Amino acid sequence: MNKNTFKYIREIHRIPKSQKLAWCIIHYPDAERPERCHRLGVLLVGTDKAIDLADGVFIQNRSDQKAVIATREKDGDWYRYISEDGFVLRLPYCFISDMYFSRVYSRDLMDSYLF
Repeated sequence: MNKNTFKYIREIHRIPKSQKLAWCIIHYPDAERPERCHRLGVLLVGTDKAIDLADGVFIQNRSDQKAVIATREKDGDWYRYISEDGFVLRLPYCFISDMYFSRVYSRDLMDSYLF
């Protein structure tokens, strides 16, 4: 299954089809850990909840973390996510697959060496 789709995200996180989803960029104001400053997420539209895809957990908008809706554009073997506040996050096409490969049972997982 293509892991770059909302269908996959819905199945993994058990989100009903009635809940509208949107790509988002989650801003974490953490100058000491720059790798956590901007992360790809999926916003549950109409709520203050989003999924931080790298951590695989639901988060809530609050003063120290904010999810901003983003559009996704294909850029060769990459995706470019552009948030409504103008921030751009460029990630490889396989980013979500890489994040979720070892979190969900699959035949490929059973046949692979895990670090």
